[in-house]
Amino acid sequence: MGVSIRQYAKERGCSHEAVRRAIAAGRLKKAVKKKGRNYDIDISKANEEWELNTDDTKQNNMGSQATIKSPSLTQARAVREMYAARLTQLEFEEKSGLLCKVAEVKLEYFQKTRIARDALLNVPVRVVSELGGLVGDITDQQRHDILQLLTKEVNSALEQLAEEDDGTS
Repeated sequence: MGVSIRQYAKERGCSHEAVRRAIAAGRLKKAVKKKGRNYDIDISKANEEWELNTDDTKQNNMGSQATIKSPSLTQARAVREMYAARLTQLEFEEKSGLLCKVAEVKLEYFQKTRIARDALLNVPVRVVSELGGLVGDITDQQRHDILQLLTKEVNSALEQLAEEDDGTS
């Protein structure tokens, strides 16, 4: 006594439609007996005929019923060990000073550039009085004009640095 199409498909690891197509194409002649609307399939004969009469190059293995092979336990353990080794290496490199956290670097960079920017923005205010002393008596309007000119040039230089920095961060 044989099995049904669905049982054979389950045994074979394919869809029942693949078994139906094999029967319709005549690839399983000796192994299949039709009983009314149902089929009776001899598993051992069907497996032999399947192997002999199936052209692997014409198979569509990407169908919706295709089974996805999961990795073996050994393969899964090997993958886990590989990632564990990578994490251990990263921890070692971080503790030995070869690596650092990106967030910490960005924060330190931001703080240092903020200090430099503030120092540069204070240059015109500090220098305008010294320039007045070097040049001699200057009016308040001239002092204001010098301050505006120096402030404009410092801001221009800072904007140019910021534009160049936007491409690298």
